[in-house]
Amino acid sequence: MPTEHEHFQRRLYTIYTPLLDHKTEVLTPVSERLQARFSPADRQHVLALAARPENAAAARHLAGPKAVAAARFLQVATHLAPDLARTRAGLTDAVPPADVHRMQRGAFWCGDFYSANMLVQALDGAGLSLVPGRSYLDFGCSSGSLVRVMCAAYPECKWLGVDPVPASIAWAAANLPEATFATSPQAPPLAFADSALDGVSAISIWSHFSERAGLAWFDEMARIVKPGGFLFFTTHGIRTFRHQLDKGRLAVREIAALFDTMLEHQFAFQPIRSDYGLDLTDWGNAYFPVEWVVRRLSANWELKLNQPGRNQNNQDAYVLVRRG
Repeated sequence: MPTEHEHFQRRLYTIYTPLLDHKTEVLTPVSERLQARFSPADRQHVLALAARPENAAAARHLAGPKAVAAARFLQVATHLAPDLARTRAGLTDAVPPADVHRMQRGAFWCGDFYSANMLVQALDGAGLSLVPGRSYLDFGCSSGSLVRVMCAAYPECKWLGVDPVPASIAWAAANLPEATFATSPQAPPLAFADSALDGVSAISIWSHFSERAGLAWFDEMARIVKPGGFLFFTTHGIRTFRHQLDKGRLAVREIAALFDTMLEHQFAFQPIRSDYGLDLTDWGNAYFPVEWVVRRLSANWELKLNQPGRNQNNQDAYVLVRRG
């Protein structure tokens, strides 16, 4: 007799095999763009520093997976040769303290290269690009992990970040002067004029809104993004259920109940707790498929790209373009 885990896995694959098996090639355009600014002599200098006995941790970091070799070189360069990294690539070794939120940790962390690469690869796949002189917002930017990398890679663009946690924004504003940061409300509107922005990114933000809040914020993005501008976001979808099943982070019955709710309503929402002093009425874990995106958002947005599980083999990635 199949276990509860096996029974749900069978149901999941019976309905959604193509989405569960879909794979998007992971490219690193931003990391490679930044690494290319270092000359061969610069690279040898950084490698020589990493080879010193006192920097054994840096040498081990450089020996990591080849798929992220460019990012690892940039991380080591930024921490061992900060002046060189700042001059060549515009990278900073400033690190938020433990009480300031950021999604990633690590001894050589200097920004979210993973999300930066994912964003630019998705835009390229949708036939879009970042244009010099135009304005781009990271919605829910935390302490600027993504913005700092995008500022370094595309300094000819104007980068902005908003987040509802004041401590995160205060740190980013004080330490990342190349971008503009502001504290955002938990409900629309944002302090931008109509059609003020050319594009918005939002990494794992709509994965947490209730349906009511999510729709309100999609409408707000439609107000502030120019016709022809983009919205890139990641969110929980079908692949998340397999991810949760594989990781064992939720009980199988809990995962199955959320899955059944999403099948029936194309949207499921699970409240969660937070320690940031925010109103959590409309904040939790949200799950919705591409069909919900098309049905609920098509009046204002054209779907240009959907990559199932692109974000950490978990969340789906989307590129929408504002209708004119």
